[in-house]
This record gives sequence, structure tokens and C-alpha cells, in this order.
Amino acid sequence: MRAALPENEPERLAALLRYNALDTPPEVAYDRITRTAKRVFDAPICLVTLVDGTRQFFKSKIGVDITETPREQAFCAHGLLQEEALVVLDATQDERFADNPLVTGDLHTRFYAGAQLKTSDGFKLGSLCILDTTPRPQPSPEQMCILEDLAAQVVELLESGKGRQDLQNLQTNLESVQNTLISDRKRWQRMEQMAELALDAGRMGYWEWDAHTRQCQWSDRMFRMMGVRVATAAPSTDEWLALVHPEDRPRLRTHFNKVRQSNDGFNLKFRVPLAGGGERCLTMVGNHYYVEDGTMVGALGVAWDSGEADRRELALAESEEMFRGLSTSCPVGIFKTNLKGELVYANQRLAEICGTAVDGILGANWADRIHPEDVDEVRQCVQDGLRHRRRLQNEVRLLMPDGTVRWCFARSEIVHDQAGNPTGMVGTVDDVTGRKKTLEELRAAKETAEIASRSKDIFLTNVSHELRTPLNGVLGMADLLLDTQLDPEQRQMSEIMRDSGQSLLRVVNDILDLSRVQACKLEIENIPFDWLVLLRQVVDHLKPEAGKKGIALKLEQPDNMPTRFVGDAERIRQIVLVYLTNALKFTEAGGVTVSVSAQPVSEEAFELTVMVRDTGPGIPKADQNKLFQPFSQIDPSSTRKYGGAGLGLAIARRLAELMGGSVGVTSLEGSGSTFWLRLTLPPAPEPAAKPRERIASHPRVLVVEDNPDSQRVALTMLWKLGWHADLVSDGVAALDMIRRNDYAIVFMDCQMPRMDGYSATEEIRKWEKSMERAPVPIVALTAHAMAGDRERCFNAGMNDYLAKPLGLENLRLALSQWASDSSAALPRAMLA
Repeated sequence: MRAALPENEPERLAALLRYNALDTPPEVAYDRITRTAKRVFDAPICLVTLVDGTRQFFKSKIGVDITETPREQAFCAHGLLQEEALVVLDATQDERFADNPLVTGDLHTRFYAGAQLKTSDGFKLGSLCILDTTPRPQPSPEQMCILEDLAAQVVELLESGKGRQDLQNLQTNLESVQNTLISDRKRWQRMEQMAELALDAGRMGYWEWDAHTRQCQWSDRMFRMMGVRVATAAPSTDEWLALVHPEDRPRLRTHFNKVRQSNDGFNLKFRVPLAGGGERCLTMVGNHYYVEDGTMVGALGVAWDSGEADRRELALAESEEMFRGLSTSCPVGIFKTNLKGELVYANQRLAEICGTAVDGILGANWADRIHPEDVDEVRQCVQDGLRHRRRLQNEVRLLMPDGTVRWCFARSEIVHDQAGNPTGMVGTVDDVTGRKKTLEELRAAKETAEIASRSKDIFLTNVSHELRTPLNGVLGMADLLLDTQLDPEQRQMSEIMRDSGQSLLRVVNDILDLSRVQACKLEIENIPFDWLVLLRQVVDHLKPEAGKKGIALKLEQPDNMPTRFVGDAERIRQIVLVYLTNALKFTEAGGVTVSVSAQPVSEEAFELTVMVRDTGPGIPKADQNKLFQPFSQIDPSSTRKYGGAGLGLAIARRLAELMGGSVGVTSLEGSGSTFWLRLTLPPAPEPAAKPRERIASHPRVLVVEDNPDSQRVALTMLWKLGWHADLVSDGVAALDMIRRNDYAIVFMDCQMPRMDGYSATEEIRKWEKSMERAPVPIVALTAHAMAGDRERCFNAGMNDYLAKPLGLENLRLALSQWASDSSAALPRAMLA
């Protein structure tokens, strides 16, 4: 353990240097003392050590070859901190020395006894110490007395050596004085010349006044400063005063009379009017001089132009006054300490933070106010600042007089004198108790909000799964029923059942989409797509609905416009579908038109604008700002008439923003509306032609599904589409079937007993890799449709994702894409 520095360390080091004993050769007198100590204690090692700032130097040594060690290894560095001798019976049992290289290394030190080398003026320079490689019992009082007497003899040798050196220095000084005294008058002349040079360098004028003649003698500069021609004889006192500003003369006469009576020196300021206008400010200092009988015979002194210095002094005084004002009104505490850590300055705010008056903390050590648990950390920070000369900052706790704790943030800096020696610290203290409390409250609120958000996600996940699973049966069977021979009444009832289920599914989808968007859990993809194909698919999908209402639905296709871009086609499709669904819902006559335009904005991007125009009733301008807000509809009665939760446009706006785009509407009441989507997208290269393989005439499909209703829907739809299907109800059975049969495609449910779809897919992919089999296409068929579910399927090794309820058209598209293309059988993660 490194020993702390003594409080008087700088003074101690200066005293050590005065003895001039460091790095000196061995001396017989010191060696006699170490030999005596060795005999008294019968010890293998005996040393006279001197400790400077970085090491301990062995002035005399017995039993070791080295001449010094680093200070942090020195036992006597710890001895400097106590008055009595330092005795260590077994260093391995003392936490200060157990890990010391002198203990753990070749020297193998176990026992140590050292008496301090304390000088007559109280400074501890080192120690006389004995060491042993085995532990020892406590030395007797007589032995310790001998050790301390021997240490005193070492100090006497040091003092003797210093005395001899001082005597030699004194002799040298006497010789120098003698040489000075016997020098000729030329030296005095040179000194006079040097004095004149010094006066000239300081731009000072010299004056002398004779008490007998009452006449003055001035130097040339004195004449010039007083604004008169240089002459042999200087003016008399009265003539001199006549040159001074009239307002200053009475004060100067009073000052002269006072100085004559008190024998004090001259120190005065006065002004001299200048011939060309203005005035000069002079400062004059001097003293009377006397003969041996005490008679005053005259006075002499100097004067200088102090105008600039006076202005600087005034500016300094104003600066100090400003500092006092700032310090008083400053919202943070300001302090200054000496090198011991005692406060030598504190402003009122610091006193308020400490809960006392300014007088109550001046002179106190800063460590007295800091919480005991924080003191060591702050001390270490101060030591680091002293070593590396860097600014310090700490967040610490202060103990108040009433026992309470206050958090403070302190910034400080080490102050050094002109020689670079540290003299103390200055800094500021800010009370951050309220801020800490606010942060804790915010952290607690954040944790509460995160818990609530997780609970909401779990709830929405469960609601999504529990709604989609029965809806899969309802809508799937409705689609299958409408594909059979029905009479008009049965068909009408089946269509009502299907439409109602789809309405419920749209509400569920909207709520889930809004939740994902608001939670920022919806990721945007950037993949090549063809906007013309995308818009045709959306328009074709809604043409039957437009036909039922007798409304024309058309797509305008501009010429000479690029059609392939890079972006999230599914999100764009979702926005356009919202626009078209609303347009068809609110348009009773006329038509709905979809148009698109693309304008280049740079060499690598186009601004793509999609517009949906209708001939509906239009929207009042005052109500247009409500359209893209969640759960907002212009006319509440429209919910009863047209259905919907008022979420579609709000989701469209957030999706556009996530893609870096914008949405909006232009409309006049009674003249229809135009909803637009604007995105900036890079163009995509034309896709390379990809050969497609024919599939077997009787392909087989594996359906992995545990819900009976969903099983029936999937099997019936596949049968209608001309596919033969095997059915299993868990992942374990699916893995077994894959190992025994070849399938064109697998539809995999995700939530199942024994082994879920994610684990089953991972096991299938491992088996295929081990058998060097081509991967079979696996399409997720799940009621999980929350944020991350799609990505989780892809990460497990699935190729695609179909959310329940399953539509016949979606199933046909999946079969067309994955079961008829050999390259498409690679997992989605391998295609990315």
C-alpha cells in the first residue's frame, strides 16, 4: 500500500535538500552507526535511508547491494507519518506491506524496525532501520532506545555535515565581501551608472532636497516629467508646488508637514498640468536622511508617470468589485482552498448549499463536509489532478448540519504559483439534489411505461391470435361456400357473413398496424418493385367492389416513365389500398381514378407521386386537418353507415413518414377529393430473366396445423386449387413426414403443442443440410401478426409468411411463387 504524503511534504523535501546528503558516496561515520545497530539487533540488514519525492536513498547499508528503491516500496515512507519508531513484526500480516516487492521479492523482508531521522527544526528526513528475512518478536524498550539514540547520532552527522558546508559557504561569502570592500571607487561609479540605468529603464526621475538650503536637485527626466526646461538648479519647494495642479497643492503641503513631524517616508500622487493641454499623473516616493547625531539633513526619492498604472489599478479594483458582485449573485457556489484543502474563500451561495453561514465554513477542510463514502473517491481525484494537471469534476454527497444529505456537482482546478508548485484549488459547486430526484422519477416513470408497453404488446398479441384463429375458419369457409352452387338467398347470406368477417379483420389489422407504428416497431424494407404491377393488382382487387356500386375504377398509365423503383412495396400498396377503399366507400356516382407521376430530383432518385381522385361529396376545408388523425372521422354518423374505426388514414400518414415521404389531400366541398402520396425513391435495375421449372402433375403439400377449423379450411382450399395435402398437428410429426416424403411446399403453423413451427423449421433446415438435401419451401401460416412475428419466421428459416385468416387468393399466390420455382425454395434469409 502506497503511503500518504506528510502534510508538510514540500517543506520536508526542501529541508532534505539543504543537507546535501542524497547521491553521496559512503562515509565511515555513518557505516559505524549501521554496524553498531546490526550488532545490537543481530540483524542481517541495516540501513540509513533518506526519502525524497520519488525514492529512498541508502546513505549507509549493510546486507544489501542496491543503493535505493522507489518511494512507494519504502517502509520508512510510512514511518514519516508517525512520531514514534515504526516496527513491523511480520510484513506478510500487515496490509500496508503484504504486497510490497521488498516483501514478495528477492529481499524477502519480514521484520522491520526503523527510528525516524528527525532534524532540530522538526523535519523527518528518513530512518535508521534494521530488517530481517524472518518475523521477530517486539524489540525490548532498551533496544528501541538504542535504535533511536543511533538515529539521533545520524541526525547529528547530518547536522555536522551541514554545519561544515554552511561554514564553508560563510567563508566563501566573507571572502566575497572582502573582495567587494577592497574594490576601488570605479565599482561605486559603475553602481551609480547602473542606478541611473535602472531609473531610466523604469522611466523614473530622481530628486533630492537639501534641508539647509531648501533647494532641490532633479535628474533630467524629473525636469521633463514636471513639464519644464532642463536646468542646472532645480526649483525650490515653493516653486515646485507652483508647477502642481492647484487642487493638489493643499494636500501635498499637509502631507509634507506630517512627514516632517513623524519621520515617515514620502508616498504621494499629484497632477501636473501640461502646456499643450491635459495633465500628467505622477507618483513620488522617498525618505528623509539623517546624520549620526540624528539631525535630518534632507530627503531623496524618485518619481514616475503613474497614469497608466493608476488606470490599470482602477480597472483591477473595478474587476474585483465585479467579481464580488458576480460571486454574490452567482447561482452556484464558488470556493478556493489552500494546499491542505482548507477553504480560504467561499461565496454566499456555497454557504447556503452547505446549510451554514460563510464564516461557518471558512477555514474548514472540504473533506469535513463530504459524505464519508465519497471522501476517498474525491481524494483520489485530487491526487490525479495534482499529478496530471487536469480539471476535476465530481458528483458527491454533502452532509448537512441537520444530518440530511444533499447531492452536489463540483468542478475545480488546481492553482499553481509562478514556479509551477500547487497552492490550492478553485472551483464551483452546484446543488443537483432536485435534478437527481427528477431523474430518479423519470427513470421510474420510464420503467413503468416500458412495463405498460410490454403488457400492451402481450395483450395485442394474444387478442390478434385469438381473433384471427376463428376468423380464419369464418372467412375461409365463407370463401369456400361462395365457390359452391348456392341459391340467391344462400349466396346473399354467405356474402354477408364474408363481408362482416372482412370488416372485423380490417378493424383488427388497423388497430395492430397503428400499435406497431406508434411503438416504432414497424420496419421498412427496401427491395425492387414495379409500381405499375403494384397499382394494377390493387385496382384489380377492388374492381368487383366498384362494379357492385356502378362506379368506374381506372388506372391512368403515363408514357415514357420508369416503373421499377427500390422501396417498401407492401407499405405503398397498403396506403393506396386505404385511399381506394375510402374513395369507393364515399363515392355514390361517377368514378375513381388512380394516377402516378415521377420527376427526377437527382441523378440517383425520383420523386414518385401517386394520386387517387374521386367524384364523391368532397371535404370541407375546416375538416381536412382531422383526416389523418387516429380514430377521427368528419361525420360520426359515417361510422354507422360505412363502418371502420377511423384508423386507415392515420396509419397511411405514419407509414409514409417512416419511408421519408408525405401524404395529403386537396378537396372542395361538392367537387370530390384527391388524396396523394409523395415518396423519393431510387430507380431499380431491370430484373434478370429467371427460368422456371415445371412441377409434378400430382404435387404434394404438407399442412402443419393443430386447430381443427384451420385444418379444414386449409385442406379444402388446397383441394379446390388442385393440390394433394398431408396433415399433421405438431412440429415433431412434421419433421418425421419431411424425412419420409418429398413435398413441393410446407404450410407451417407457428403455435403448436410439443414443438412449435419455429423450432420445427430450424430442425428441418438442420436435417436438410446434414443430408445435403435441397431446402423445401416453408410458408408460415399463423395467427401471429404483431411486429417482429414476420421477421421471426424468416430468421427461423421460413421462406414466406401468410397471416390468418387465410384467403383463397393469397394461398394461390403462395403456391404459384414457392411451389413452381426451384430457386424460390431457398429460405428468405438466404435470398437477402
